[in-house]
Amino acid sequence: MNEKLQKKYFQFFLCFFLLILFLFLSNKIFASNIGIVNATVQLAVCGDNIKDYGEQCDLTDLNGKACLSFGFDGGILSCSFACEFDTSSCVTNATAFSETIFLPTSDITYVLPDGLYNLNIDIPQDFYNGILSFFIFSHNPIDFSLSKPAPSGEDFVGKVYDLTFVNENGDIASTLNKTSTITLSYNQMDLNSIDEDSLAPYKSEFGNSNWTAISSFSQDKINKTITFTTSDFSFFTIMGSLLGNNNNENGNHSFGGSGWSYIKISPEEKKKIISIADFNNDGRVDIIDLSILLYYNEHPQLKDFSRYDLNKDGVLDIFDISIMLYYWQVTSY
Repeated sequence: MNEKLQKKYFQFFLCFFLLILFLFLSNKIFASNIGIVNATVQLAVCGDNIKDYGEQCDLTDLNGKACLSFGFDGGILSCSFACEFDTSSCVTNATAFSETIFLPTSDITYVLPDGLYNLNIDIPQDFYNGILSFFIFSHNPIDFSLSKPAPSGEDFVGKVYDLTFVNENGDIASTLNKTSTITLSYNQMDLNSIDEDSLAPYKSEFGNSNWTAISSFSQDKINKTITFTTSDFSFFTIMGSLLGNNNNENGNHSFGGSGWSYIKISPEEKKKIISIADFNNDGRVDIIDLSILLYYNEHPQLKDFSRYDLNKDGVLDIFDISIMLYYWQVTSY
């Protein structure tokens, strides 16, 4: 074997030896770094009585919530099989109530009709980072005479609205990502002792007894609405300053020291009242309609009496009769 061939064999065996040595040493290095990693992956399991992220509740685990948490006055809050709050057994003294689901993928316009009043909410797209449940309560102001009374010299105009958002995790979302536009309505009857030029929207936070005026808003006296924007949700209403006497600048009159008098309303308001309280459909509100209301007040079991429940509180009582007397009076002129 010549010298050249011997050199090639030597180089081949040297390379082979180095390769074997490298693999051997590498295996030892890898082996010395082998370890055991323990990891726990927590999955949200609906139905295990443990409220996990992404669940509003889980069977008996109500995430510390109750009916009162969402604006109801009482009742029993429960959890559905889909791990979402079930408020069907909650109760409220609201004159109107609504619960709906909002998806943040599009603009939303929501209207809550409430007798002579309307609540209109315009919510922009991408208002939140997930799905929201929306609870809306409409109350007569008298319900707040003790817990949230009007400031001195002011009085409520129209209804008080409790607006509550609840996210997919069961928490109250009091603030949205974008501002929404809210329009509250009032009518001429609300201005009996109120200066219309003084009207302004007011807000009260949850758990707070004070009302704060919202400074930036627009007023439409023709359609009788107040419009403002907000990204925070709680209680909203309209208030105005009390007049110093029983007569306002529009010549509207009410009960005064001289006895019974009248209240002047617009033709549009008269038409709306007649559509509500004209039970025999003769185009007017009079003693016949009052007698119909009195009959159903004595026999509420005869049929669905919601048509005659003028203040929409779920019962026929003296309040509905007083409203009927008022409607009879204001539509008589």
